[in-house]
Amino acid sequence: MRKEQIRRALRSFAGPLMGVQIALGIFTIFKHFSLLPTYQESREYLEAGLALRFDEYTGVVYPLFLAGVSRLSFAHEWVYAALIQGIQLLCFYMVSFLFFGLWTGDKKKKAFLSGFLATIPGILLLHLSALPQSFQLSFCLLLITCMLYVFQKKAGWNKLVIPVVVIALVVSICNLTMQVPGSRGKMQKSVEAAMLQRFVWPHFGTNYFWWDQEVQAVMSQDEAITISRFENKVVDEFGPKMEQAYGEKEARRHYLAMTKSTITQRTKEVCLDILADARDYALIPYTEMQNLKGIGTSETGWNYRKWMEHSGLVERAYWWYGRAISLLLAVAGLISLIVAGKEVRRHTGLLLAAVFACFNFVIVVFRDNVPVDGRHAGMIMMFYGLIGLFTWKWTEDETYEESAH
Repeated sequence: MRKEQIRRALRSFAGPLMGVQIALGIFTIFKHFSLLPTYQESREYLEAGLALRFDEYTGVVYPLFLAGVSRLSFAHEWVYAALIQGIQLLCFYMVSFLFFGLWTGDKKKKAFLSGFLATIPGILLLHLSALPQSFQLSFCLLLITCMLYVFQKKAGWNKLVIPVVVIALVVSICNLTMQVPGSRGKMQKSVEAAMLQRFVWPHFGTNYFWWDQEVQAVMSQDEAITISRFENKVVDEFGPKMEQAYGEKEARRHYLAMTKSTITQRTKEVCLDILADARDYALIPYTEMQNLKGIGTSETGWNYRKWMEHSGLVERAYWWYGRAISLLLAVAGLISLIVAGKEVRRHTGLLLAAVFACFNFVIVVFRDNVPVDGRHAGMIMMFYGLIGLFTWKWTEDETYEESAH
């Protein structure tokens, strides 16, 4: 009896909150439709696609997508923006609809759940921007859906899984054959380069005299201090200079030596930086709320500024509201998980989403030491949404049980 009361209480609590977010999200879509945030990365992807010059930072598929849309828009900016936003929103919504088809057979309920997931503010920002994270998030959810179809032995699973596998293979082959590392003048990606960005930056200036003479010959101490202030200069300036002076293989050896030196000399600072990033990304909705109060170092203010370029009071309220209910619903979801007990084992989708979110978490924490940026934490934000939706799923299961009796 107590479990049933908790189910009903959580259901009555979660539904209205989700409905308000969907309404605010729909308003925001209409207000922002055909208006793209002006990210520098968006221009770089478009330029790479038009010039057919791809490296490991741009990939191949998304620049080609932007270039194709640009051709179709005939230089009309509003058409270009509308096509990008419409295609990205439609892709995510369709994949969400397919995913929630494993939760319920009711089309209205699938539409409601898909609408909630698509209108989580941090996720909606990706769909309304010319950034590859939107398609990446859709593809991750599609992979989870395919895995569930296979695990649950759904009828016709091969009709979904085989095309997805083929698409993944084609994309991988395109990336392997068409992108040329370093072709756009940036530091080539490698494990050592990632370690340099994660552990050495922003200690270029303070650790300058601990490094080899070959490294000091490439940049002066003043230049090292400047690099310490701007994280993009590692990729745009220091890395290319090292690779031009010594070759990519020898440069990687120096990156590794610099990393070891920094970890030895700055052990406490490095560990605290990693722990701070881990905390901030794990609690990304709360982190972004704190950032906008002036607490912590992040890219949240920059993203918020881009968001507010075409926004008003409603979108501002939506930004805050969405993050607040992500936390509230996540708490409700955790309560549901605890009360559900062994029933959780039946919800494989949530477990798979947790695995993908963990991968996202590890990547964003360890790939570099730049300020926290919610645009790269889409899978984590989606997991928050799915935890909140578990409240609905669990209480919906109870409805089915009652109707069965």
